[in-house]
Amino acid sequence: MCGESNIVGNLDQRKTKKYLLADTKELTQVADEIYRQFNNKGGSEQIASLFAIRLLLRLVDIYQVSSVLELGAGIGTLTSAILAGTNASVTAYENSTYCIGELKENTKNYRTFDLITGYEELTNSQAEMLIVDINTSIFNIKKLVQESNFKVIFIEGHQLAQRVNVISGIRRDQKLRYLDFRDRNCSKGAGVFFLSSKMSGYRIIDMIDNAIAFKSILWQVRLVSFRKSFTMYLNNRESNTLLKRIRKIWSGKIKWKF
Repeated sequence: MCGESNIVGNLDQRKTKKYLLADTKELTQVADEIYRQFNNKGGSEQIASLFAIRLLLRLVDIYQVSSVLELGAGIGTLTSAILAGTNASVTAYENSTYCIGELKENTKNYRTFDLITGYEELTNSQAEMLIVDINTSIFNIKKLVQESNFKVIFIEGHQLAQRVNVISGIRRDQKLRYLDFRDRNCSKGAGVFFLSSKMSGYRIIDMIDNAIAFKSILWQVRLVSFRKSFTMYLNNRESNTLLKRIRKIWSGKIKWKF
């Protein structure tokens, strides 16, 4: 791990986020150009956000990542950004017939790219970074994390199920740090896991750090579940006059009268 990445590990959460989101001209230009290109392509409805692309390139650069395993490459937005902006090689998994065709076309000029279409090939990966943007029910991400030695795991978007599966695969000999990144509008984001080997045994401080990371994700899951349950409750109780009035006041259809 390079010197800059050690600096990141020693900073507090607020300073770490500020450091990772710092604007670097060359990487920003690459991210902006890749996003512009792919935003105009077919199948662009589900591509990664510009915020995620910029953050990912910054992580690959700081940690001097030489190899990346990407799960759910889509049409190749993040793949192309890494190949165009860094020296890292990318092995990507994709199972959609349409996306596979587009992915091959969009990465045909890169020599350090390899495509996998069978998830049985994903065991015991030697990659330094894992990118997850895929339905976790397709295969066991927990097992993949347990069998591999990733330095950084990048979860694109607000996908809580993937976060839970990743953290459940952390081994006892690993130290974990988790950061949740959001843009200014909180509409785009990514979750990043930083993993490292422990110097000696399973220390109490490491147990606390891992527990804090797990609790952080668990509370996010609970919050999303509460929002969904409360919305369903309101939708199922339309006959309740008070709830109907609250909904109208909340939406601005009527004004509150004292």
